[in-house]
Amino acid sequence: MSYQALLGPMALFRGVASTVTRSAIVNAAQLGGYAQAREMLLPVMGEGIGLHFAAAMISGFITTIVYLPVDIVKTRVQNASEPTSQVKVLVQIIKNEGPLKLWSGFVPTYTKLGPQTVLLFLFLEQLVSLYLKFNQPPPPKKK
Repeated sequence: MSYQALLGPMALFRGVASTVTRSAIVNAAQLGGYAQAREMLLPVMGEGIGLHFAAAMISGFITTIVYLPVDIVKTRVQNASEPTSQVKVLVQIIKNEGPLKLWSGFVPTYTKLGPQTVLLFLFLEQLVSLYLKFNQPPPPKKK
């Protein structure tokens, strides 16, 4: 009997821990990378869409570097025929295929994440700008 047949519907949840791990790491890298890049570029570029674009591309690059190893491990855990841990899979990849295997597919991944991150943060910055524009506190009342 196969591992999936043994678990039945619970097989749908195989790899959920590695998916949560990946999501947490990706979000931290994307948000933290953008905030840090924006802060560092602001004195040089000034506020504007150019700043948001550059900071988002840097964030996408950082996210890709951090994302790929975790995503490769997650995929291997989910496709494993037997239950296995993330650490065990990571050690096997490094030992059998070398550490650079963890970043295979870097260019296609950055090609996807770079523009996605740019759009995400351009929209975010524009929405924040609109919110601040239309939600100014009322002027103080004169006595």
